[in-house]
Amino acid sequence: MQFITSRSEALDKLNKFIESDISNYNTKRNFDFGVTNRHNVSCLSPYITHRLITEYETAKLVLKKYPFQKVDKFIQEIFWRVYWKGWLELRPKVCTDFIEDLKSIKEDKNYLQAVNAETEIECFNEWVNELKNFNYLHNHTRMLFASIWIFTLGLPWQKGAEFFMKHLYDGDAASNTLSWRWVAGIQTKGKNYLAKSWNISKFTNNKYKNVKLNETAFPIIDKREYKIYPVQKSEEEWKTKLDSNSFQILRKKGTEYPFTGKYNDHFEEGTYKCKGCGASLYDSSSKFDSSCGWPSYDASIKGALEFIRDTTHEMLRTEIVCSNCGGHQGHVFQDGPTATGERYCVNSASINFQPKEK
Repeated sequence: MQFITSRSEALDKLNKFIESDISNYNTKRNFDFGVTNRHNVSCLSPYITHRLITEYETAKLVLKKYPFQKVDKFIQEIFWRVYWKGWLELRPKVCTDFIEDLKSIKEDKNYLQAVNAETEIECFNEWVNELKNFNYLHNHTRMLFASIWIFTLGLPWQKGAEFFMKHLYDGDAASNTLSWRWVAGIQTKGKNYLAKSWNISKFTNNKYKNVKLNETAFPIIDKREYKIYPVQKSEEEWKTKLDSNSFQILRKKGTEYPFTGKYNDHFEEGTYKCKGCGASLYDSSSKFDSSCGWPSYDASIKGALEFIRDTTHEMLRTEIVCSNCGGHQGHVFQDGPTATGERYCVNSASINFQPKEK
């Protein structure tokens, strides 16, 4: 696929598609006729990904010429991209977990055979080479590719998503990551997408027949849940609201140096609140001197915190975050010296203090 990085080229391609090929989109969009025949799809995704044109202006130009009923499928596909971005922005931990998962997945023999187009599945091998050579795959083919990768070849979906992002001109973090999760059956839990031999044959115009696939595989199980917090802000909004140190800790899960925080040796009466959203998290009566270098509490206000399993840095810990905005507080340990047996180890940069009224 030729991708000329200019806005004029993007608009020219869009206008040509509107004038000649969009009429075929509703009925022909799922067919992959090969590298040299893309008349049934727009091939606009690289231009949209790199913001040479936007989803909004694409839809606006299309709807200026056609009623929605005639181009509904095209408009829907455009705004799936917007939906995925919004969904991921509200759940950024999906992305951080994906990155962390990749660190622990090894590239074994089966993986190398797949990315080098050396499997026993002809269509898959040809799609691998097409992706590498042309930096593009038809959207339906991407789904078939992902299904074969996960359920027939038995490879981790995370490595497949990474492979796509390495090669696609239109690679979009939200659309790509969440589409792979959808195929695997973890985006819509319990519902996976299975490539079928008849489907491949039909939508490649009988180019590939009798493909041997695992057509009865169960969805991938991933028990992680991604909560939407009552207080939601974009990354830019958090940067504006917080100082740089607090932003790195609250939103990026950083840690301040020990014995440097303003509340480490602070023991006034009052309430410690989340610096991100102002929610009350700890009462001063629960604070104690642990000599660890960070503010420590033996309890939190009921319901104020969420407890999350944390396996980063080759350790098993329990992360604590504000249940109102998701802001990282620190970790809770089961080594406290008081009756609760717990030590909430908190960053000063994650909290503010409100003195008790006299």
